Amino acid sequence: MASIRKRNGLWQAQVRSKHAGSTSKSFHRKADAERWATAQEALMQSGRWQEKMPSHLTIGSMLKRYLETVTPTKRGEAQETRRLHRLLRETQLISINLDQAKPCTFADFRDRRIHDGVRACQYDLVLMRHAWNIARVEWGWPLSDNPISLIRMP
Repeated sequence: MASIRKRNGLWQAQVRSKHAGSTSKSFHRKADAERWATAQEALMQSGRWQEKMPSHLTIGSMLKRYLETVTPTKRGEAQETRRLHRLLRETQLISINLDQAKPCTFADFRDRRIHDGVRACQYDLVLMRHAWNIARVEWGWPLSDNPISLIRMP
């Protein structure tokens, strides 16, 4: 359900859904607010609405949380911890926001990493692919489909 109100000289539209969540946006004209609210309601009802990704969620933050929550439950905890610490030193990769991560991002990482060995590169990609799936499914992060599953494995 949408609600529109005048707030600080602007028209604020709020759209809430029990199943999809909520969003809001401010406009200078009331007609623009109504049009936007109608479009958002239609997206929510059709199931195509997706919550915006918070800007603080990066590949690095995903890997850190994975290291803290998932890795300790595994039998190969020591090896995976070393691998994750090595990945967290990849400053070019871990600083990318999750909403900006594309298959070409991980393909570039693969091409840089493959010089250290095919097996090591493959382990890193599998680990990041699993972390992405855990973040999307178990942690409820608003992520799109896994871009790592779209690239060719070494």
